[in-house]
Amino acid sequence: MKPTVESLLLAYPDVDAKLAGEHLARLEDAYFGTFGVDHVGAHLRALGRLSADRPLAERLGAGAAKVSAAITWPRTIERLLLQDRA
Repeated sequence: MKPTVESLLLAYPDVDAKLAGEHLARLEDAYFGTFGVDHVGAHLRALGRLSADRPLAERLGAGAAKVSAAITWPRTIERLLLQDRA
């Protein structure tokens, strides 16, 4: 079930409310059936660190017997970088 912006901000008060709302609106309910509030909050923190000077954000994690990694590369920044090369 898709969380509310309010529930995300309670768990992650450092996340920008506008960014959280836009992120929730973009993603389908199936995403939230797979990933919980902790994952969504970590993803939002990574997205919040993106800028033209920092187009990639990494997130590494380790758990019992597994290691996970994610790289965030939003399409809007990808388009900007490709336009700069044209």
